[in-house]
Amino acid sequence: MDGMTRKLVGLYKKANSVVESGVDKLCEIADKYDPRKDGSNGEEIIIHGTKTNINSSPFFILKNHNCPNCCSLLIKKKREKVVNSFSEEAKNYDFFSFDSYLVGNIKFITYYYECPDCKTIFELDELVKIEKSKNKIERKEKIEALKAKIQKRIRK
Repeated sequence: MDGMTRKLVGLYKKANSVVESGVDKLCEIADKYDPRKDGSNGEEIIIHGTKTNINSSPFFILKNHNCPNCCSLLIKKKREKVVNSFSEEAKNYDFFSFDSYLVGNIKFITYYYECPDCKTIFELDELVKIEKSKNKIERKEKIEALKAKIQKRIRK
């Protein structure tokens, strides 16, 4: 073998060892976060990360909302659920966060609204749809009222 081939073989072996050590580290991490090998017996849950699910604008969450049924002020509440990425329940949750995959016990945080008077619970997506349809109806009513005013002025 010439010198260039030896260097290439050496680089290949070095790269191969780095990849193998990386795979070994990933296996160690997976074993560490696997609930079957946790050894905690369910007494204490160690949270490895959090993910907040907000499907609308942050301004929508910050502003006050009224109940569509009784018009009282809704109370914003937070729902937290810890799900392990290796459990069967993990199929129902999205563990991708930006460009990475969350591993271990992940706390999923979602918001919902509850009416203190009629005790109705509104999920965030449901409330967005209700308010959008309500705003469309109000806009149509305003446009009809403006058309009626314009027609009255034209007739005079």
